[in-house]
Amino acid sequence: MVLVKRGLLCILSRMPQTSADKHRRQDEITSVLASSRIRTQDELRADLARRGILATQATLSRDLVDLGAAKERGVYRLPEPEGQRPVLDVRPAVLAIDPCGPNLILVRTIPGQAQSVGVDIDAQKEPAIAGTVAGDDTLFVATRDLTQQGRALERLHARYGAAAPRP
Repeated sequence: MVLVKRGLLCILSRMPQTSADKHRRQDEITSVLASSRIRTQDELRADLARRGILATQATLSRDLVDLGAAKERGVYRLPEPEGQRPVLDVRPAVLAIDPCGPNLILVRTIPGQAQSVGVDIDAQKEPAIAGTVAGDDTLFVATRDLTQQGRALERLHARYGAAAPRP
């Protein structure tokens, strides 16, 4: 197949890709994302083409998912390798902890920190807590019943030292 785009002639082969091709392409994507501020998949495709790697947008999209890449502030970023993530103390981000019904707890955080606090709560593996759901500055902590909610409230207040529940 022949493709003419922006005055360039590209010949695309219909040959099946090998896993070696995929690994090489993903290695190059990793290199590009580590060294450049890539804002679109089209920019990524152009950069890869300069390196001799031709790929469709659909292929790049699948590769970005495989690599765990995500857009942060308009730029594609790869996740940091496990064990190299900075360990942050999220406890000061918690502003309030309030019961909400018989088996939910509402946790309010400073903007942008609810997910980090949720990860921290989940990492504690507290038996009284069934799970968490986080937004931007609000987090719901689910418990199995009212008794478990009381235990979870005690543990959350002990860990985060947030203001006492509101009446």
